[in-house]
Amino acid sequence: ERCARVYYDVAGQCLRASRGAAPGDVLLEEAALFSVLEVDDRGRLDETLRARRIAAAFRGLSSTDRATTLSLYCPEQPPPGSEHWPSNLSADETRAVSIFRSNAFANSDTSAGLYPMSARSNTSCRPNISASVTDDGANRLLVLAPVQAGEELLVSYLPDADLLKPRARRQRIIQGTWGFCCNCARCNGPDDVRAMGCPSCAAQGRHGRVMPEALPAGGTATTEDTTWTCCSECGARPSGEAMAAAEATWPQRCKELPKGVRSLEVLRKNRYRTAQRDGARPRMPDGLNDLVDLHARLTAADGTQDGVSAPAPEAHWVPGMLAASAAESHLLLGQAEEAVAAAKQRLDFVRRALGPGALSLESAEAVAAQGAAAKLAGDREGAIALFSEALTETAVFRMGHHYLDEYICSELVALGAEEEVYFASLEAGVLDE
Repeated sequence: ERCARVYYDVAGQCLRASRGAAPGDVLLEEAALFSVLEVDDRGRLDETLRARRIAAAFRGLSSTDRATTLSLYCPEQPPPGSEHWPSNLSADETRAVSIFRSNAFANSDTSAGLYPMSARSNTSCRPNISASVTDDGANRLLVLAPVQAGEELLVSYLPDADLLKPRARRQRIIQGTWGFCCNCARCNGPDDVRAMGCPSCAAQGRHGRVMPEALPAGGTATTEDTTWTCCSECGARPSGEAMAAAEATWPQRCKELPKGVRSLEVLRKNRYRTAQRDGARPRMPDGLNDLVDLHARLTAADGTQDGVSAPAPEAHWVPGMLAASAAESHLLLGQAEEAVAAAKQRLDFVRRALGPGALSLESAEAVAAQGAAAKLAGDREGAIALFSEALTETAVFRMGHHYLDEYICSELVALGAEEEVYFASLEAGVLDE
């Protein structure tokens, strides 16, 4: 182990920081107990072959490492696909396969590894650390938000984009992929990305907020719509059925947008590729104006439209998603001021969901979009400052050739700010002095 600044709290069954740390600090680098190649020439392995490879790797360990493997968290219910595991596995091998499926971290596009100390960190949908793999295959625990000595370290298996989705969607992904139910404080509290305008306030032109209540003891995300919080303004508690019906109309409106503007990732990569191809013209998908109009109407509604409850622009996943897509659309349409406003709304939504001081790729994306808007408006210094801020954040993740890194670097070079690329990489430890 390198940079070991963590310890396992046996009584609390969690990983803690041995001293305080700031965002960007590395707390731990450790080698895998074992790794498993999860693809073959035909693609990703089926569950039977995958289980056989995990069991074979487990059998090849020393007795000490086998004991360490078996000491890690094992879900009470086997993960999805366990019905296809070979029937001739021993009890220890079956347990090891289940442990690997629930605790392994991807260490390349084709393999995953079991890292014993990293695996002892509990999962959370508001993480304060992230896990990433170095070029030599070590797993690195990186601080995302300020932590104090003795504070529990929480990691998420989900990418940032999924952490911005409603509780039920996060739970389905985790349950379906890793076979356990997330029991973090965020999942057990009110659903913070589904805030709606209070219907009682909406009828009077006011702007109170309500959201799905914290889950009851033993409840699951499937029961979350039954009870909503009391209004932050008038104190009234709305009908869960009525709120779910009012909310459902907005995702449907998004689905009715032209296909070319429904994917945020496609819109972003369109801009990134265009910026890196000198003189290239961006692809202008159908529906850009439809998307920005829907975003503008939802933002202006501020939680109430025509006396009916609507998603809160600052704390609901639909306007949060539309804000990011609207920023991209405004940039393609050459509307710098509108792009800045949409990107700022997206950034506020991300920071509200993940924590105001937390590092994330989604916040870096929003800052980079503001940089693109500043460049479009002819504000070179502002663009350099914003792109540099975004690069500093992405460089902390040591992503290497991630498309966002490459895009930001190409923009800074085009603006004549090559030194910013160097110093951001140096500060993050990507380069040596």
